[in-house]
Amino acid sequence: MNDLTDIETLISRLAHIKEQLNKKQTPIAGKVNSAIDELLVALNDSERKRDENEVTDIGLRGCALLDTLFFETYKSVELRQLHQKISLALGYWIAINQGTLKAIEYPVNALAQMANTLYEKTALEALYEVAAYLVMATDEQIKMSSDNSSWRILIMNYSIIATRTHNPDLMDSAFSSLLEYFPDLAPAFFKQGMSEMVRLNYPQHVRVVMERYSKQFVD
Repeated sequence: MNDLTDIETLISRLAHIKEQLNKKQTPIAGKVNSAIDELLVALNDSERKRDENEVTDIGLRGCALLDTLFFETYKSVELRQLHQKISLALGYWIAINQGTLKAIEYPVNALAQMANTLYEKTALEALYEVAAYLVMATDEQIKMSSDNSSWRILIMNYSIIATRTHNPDLMDSAFSSLLEYFPDLAPAFFKQGMSEMVRLNYPQHVRVVMERYSKQFVD
């Protein structure tokens, strides 16, 4: 998880994906080269103080680049995984630098994929922090759109990751977001959560939190 917070790792991955596409001599290599070079210049300039508008603009350029890269990287398992790691790390970088995420599909999908690979408590708590930053940095227009599937997936995964940390405070924070933004999904989530408590033999202190929320929707 440390590589999500390491700007040098993000820069290295962008340079690597550029190198791989150049080797393959893909038709979009020239377009990708200039876009990656612009992003690398912006990310390398770490000493300069940026305002939130500039950070948000970097995020938009990064999202456009990820769009361009998507179909090329999807053909290779290595590059597809690299695309996911870059997506999540870039989204996190935008968030921690007080930018606004105007598009969240790629970091949200990458978050969901990473959540499926983590089981250790410390790693899950670190991923929870990433999810929390993404939630906070998501553009208000996206938050107001209840039919935005990426926003819905983000909030659901935020709640699932919180549950898997076994940390009641993190569960309370994530569940509050679920109730605020998707109250219609909450009854089914907590009902399923209670069945998971039994099936996966969650600790008692975790069951207590899930039961407290679940009881709000008992007729």
